[in-house]
This record gives sequence, C-alpha cells and structure tokens, in this order.
Amino acid sequence: MFAGGEADPFAVGFDTTDLEVFLGDRAKEIAELYGQSVEGDPMMGDVEAIADEAQKIEQIKARKREYDAEQAADLPENYVLVVFPNVREKRAFMKAWQLDPDTRVVDAVRWGAILDEECKARCEEVEA
Repeated sequence: MFAGGEADPFAVGFDTTDLEVFLGDRAKEIAELYGQSVEGDPMMGDVEAIADEAQKIEQIKARKREYDAEQAADLPENYVLVVFPNVREKRAFMKAWQLDPDTRVVDAVRWGAILDEECKARCEEVEA
C-alpha cells in the first residue's frame, strides 16, 4: 500500500483514469512510478484516438436512428380501432357491412374494398 513512504494510489482502488482526472499531465508519470502500464488506456493521452472512437460511435448511432425510422415506416402496426358500446351494436355493424359478426379483426385490404365499393355507390347516387 505504501511505496517509499507514499500512498500507492492503485493499492487503494484508483486506476489510470482516476489519475488522469486528478493529476492531468502528471498521471502517466505517477502511473509508471507505481508500475502501472498506461499503454492501451484511452484516457491516458491519445485524445485523437478518443475523438475517432467517439465519431465512430456517433456514426453508428446515426445509422441506427435511420434504420429504426425506415423500419417504423414499414411496420404493419397502422390500424384503426373501432369501439362499440356493446356486443349487439358491434354485431349489427358487422352484419351491415356483410362481415362475420363474430370477427374481431378485419384486414385493411378487405376494409378498403368495402369502403371503395361504398364510395362508388354514393358517387353514383350523387351524380344521378
């Protein structure tokens, strides 16, 4: 714990990053004094390497955000929810649209075809 009458910072739990924070430019010198290798420690002086790594991380995050946005646009989660006050009204609605009254989910393609037919019929009524 003590080396030459001085407290060994590594014996009490500090690491090279801690030394960099507390001692700045003297961190490398102190680490070497206590036999600690600072090679490969990104916090010990290689500011350009740290900046490069940070830039790579930001690029990865940007690509991930773009990918997530593209995926969200293609998700089949777009839907309309119709809520009825009771089962009787739901069944009447489904029968009126010539659908199985016990069906809980109707495909959007089917709804589109039904609504398209209805719109055409109404347009013909208005034109007549």
